[in-house]
Amino acid sequence: MLGQRHCGWSEAPPRRPGRIILAGTVELNGQRVSVEIPVGLTQSGSRLRASFSFAISLDGLKIHRPALLFVRVEDRLMIEGDLLLE
Repeated sequence: MLGQRHCGWSEAPPRRPGRIILAGTVELNGQRVSVEIPVGLTQSGSRLRASFSFAISLDGLKIHRPALLFVRVEDRLMIEGDLLLE
C-alpha cells in the first residue's frame, strides 16, 4: 500500500511540461521507506496529466524474494502511474 501524501499547489499548475519531485512513504509488508518520486506534468486545455515511475528495494522492505532454479528475482520493484486530472 502506498502511504498517503497530501500535496497543495503553491502556485498555479504549469502551463508547459514540467517536472516536480514529491516526497512520500511506501508501506508494504508492514515496512515503510521514504521515497522521492519524480512526477512529469503536462497540461492540455483544462486537463493535467501527471506521470511517475520509481523503484524500491524488496530487501529494504524485508520481502522474501522467490527463486526459480536457485536464481532469486530482482531486488528492484518498479512502480509506475499515470494520472489524468480533469
